[in-house]
Amino acid sequence: MRSTSNRTGATLASILEARGLSQYAVAKRGVPQSSLSATIHGLMTPGADWLNMVASACDMSDEERKQLHRAAVLDHGFDVDL
Repeated sequence: MRSTSNRTGATLASILEARGLSQYAVAKRGVPQSSLSATIHGLMTPGADWLNMVASACDMSDEERKQLHRAAVLDHGFDVDL
């Protein structure tokens, strides 16, 4: 499913950049690189389980996890204030 908005991809890319992690480095930690690329480029809007897997692989802080989940919720079309 292609997203009309790509908050998730932009947020993920920003977190990876801030942490100095490449897609390849995260893929070596068990996250499929193709899924990372698809998310970053707006070709996939992942669910909570996938986001948690990426967050764990990147050792994201609680705040980074919230940012990533918030972006996905908005990309999925939910109108919520998180």
